[in-house]
Amino acid sequence: MTHNRFLSSLQKWLGLLLIWKYSVPFLLDLSASPTFFAILRETSISRAVPVTKATTLATTAVFGMLLGEETRVGLALFDLMKRVVDWRCPDKLEIV
Repeated sequence: MTHNRFLSSLQKWLGLLLIWKYSVPFLLDLSASPTFFAILRETSISRAVPVTKATTLATTAVFGMLLGEETRVGLALFDLMKRVVDWRCPDKLEIV
């Protein structure tokens, strides 16, 4: 029974890879992650974490808009700017 469930799940997953709408973002994600980590390898953790959070926020907002999701652009930009300012001046600004 468990063997059949595994094969069924594997078959469905492989079927999704044949659909370009699923396979292209999947392959982009697989290639982008190692590239991103290679770029951040030489960076201190105090800089890498805010940059990673800001990048995640920005890409989520952009792709949400591209996919037609209702996005509060002003709020997303404000949050992104808040993260950049907090990264540049961590001792000067405390926004919760």
